[in-house]
Order: sequence, then structure tokens, then C-alpha cells
Amino acid sequence: MCRTPLRQPVTLPSHPRDTEESAFTAILREAASSVSGFKAAIFFDHEGETIDYYSCLDPFETRLCAAHMGIIVMRAVTRFHDFSLGEVRCVEMQTDRYEYIVSALGENLFLLLMLDAGHSSPKIWGQLFDTAQRLRSEAGLS
Repeated sequence: MCRTPLRQPVTLPSHPRDTEESAFTAILREAASSVSGFKAAIFFDHEGETIDYYSCLDPFETRLCAAHMGIIVMRAVTRFHDFSLGEVRCVEMQTDRYEYIVSALGENLFLLLMLDAGHSSPKIWGQLFDTAQRLRSEAGLS
């Protein structure tokens, strides 16, 4: 199992990547280095297509997670828009196994942090914001 304690060097993912690393990978890896219970950091688009990731999961499972979250997030975005409830900026879900935090980056791009259940904390939100800003900048959205 891949667990990353706070303030410790990040361990390498349990599974080899299925694509070359990019500048986004380094940003996502840094996010993992300060998140307890880390499972995955995934940069994906509104169709759930993975742009890049850093993960302890198998690459297929990582991409599947992004695809599922893409559906969930876009349903929320659509519903909130339909009922004039505002723009969805963040979605947080908890299950008995994992916690999922998705942040909208703009231009239909999203960041997902996946953690073991019980590892969400106020520090996560700061890390999420910082990582989102760095991804936006690297993608030329800032």
C-alpha cells in the first residue's frame, strides 16, 4: 500500500506509469509529498480524460477514477447552472474507503486529490489551492 506521511519524502508509486512524465507530473508529485493518506493526484478535463497524474494506483484505475469523477463533477456543474445556484468550484466526497476532493481550475479542467478515508484535514485545502494555482500557471490559464 502506498501511504505518504506528512512532511516525509514521497514514496514512488506502486505501479509504473503508462505515459512519460510531464511538467504537470512534478507539480502533482509535490502535492503528494505533503498529503497524509495519499492515493492519487489527477489532472483531468470535463470529459474525465486524464491529462496527467501521480498515483499509487494502477494507471488504468487512476484513469478510471478520473473518468468517474468527470461524470459526477459535470453533473453537479450542469445542475447548479440549470438552477442558477452558482459556479461549482469544489466537490468533496467521502466513502468508507476513500476521500475525493475535486477543484475546478477553469477552462473545464479539474484537479482531483484522492486520499485514504479519514485523512482529510484543513491542511489539504491549502495544498489543493497551491497545486491548483501551479497547474493553472503551467497550463497557461493564470
